[in-house]
Amino acid sequence: PHHATSLAIAIATLKLSTHTASGVSTNDVPSASSSSVRATSLPMASACRTYPLERAIDRSRNKGAPDEFYFMTNHSYCFGHAEKTIYNVKNWLRNQQLFEHNTMNDLWAEIDTIFAGNPWKGEGVAGEKQQLAFLVCYNIDGFRRVIDQHKLLSQFQLAKEVRRRIALDDGELLKFGFEWLKLFFNKSTSIIKK
Repeated sequence: PHHATSLAIAIATLKLSTHTASGVSTNDVPSASSSSVRATSLPMASACRTYPLERAIDRSRNKGAPDEFYFMTNHSYCFGHAEKTIYNVKNWLRNQQLFEHNTMNDLWAEIDTIFAGNPWKGEGVAGEKQQLAFLVCYNIDGFRRVIDQHKLLSQFQLAKEVRRRIALDDGELLKFGFEWLKLFFNKSTSIIKK
């Protein structure tokens, strides 16, 4: 839940622990003026509940969780900066329940990076590949119908529990859809065809 109490953070001294596929890594949290932010770090949409933090991730990674960076904003209209409660970034993310939101943003960044490379290759506006990508990313109910009609899940080596989660949870379906799109566009994916 969103709390009116904002945070006061000494950006230069904070560390953020994030879970990765290989364990736990610690990244420095740079200030907005820090030169340590790589050019490949691009802002990701942040939930209003993250305010006054803004998040950027490094899209150039090959595998594992992306490096993430947080920036503190300080707008004169935000009186939360004067609050006495102080959070570090890790605690603020936990307090605002942002793990799932950030995970989905990271997955979306992978797909958006594929799209930025123009996988459509001249098929024109609203071509077949574009319509399919739009269906997966923006019409989860329509994608679910396609999955059911074409028995798409049965074409992949998926554990019974994974199939159950996909059947019951739109977030899990979207994650599968992202992996399926990566396969469709000949990119590295976690799903394996039978």
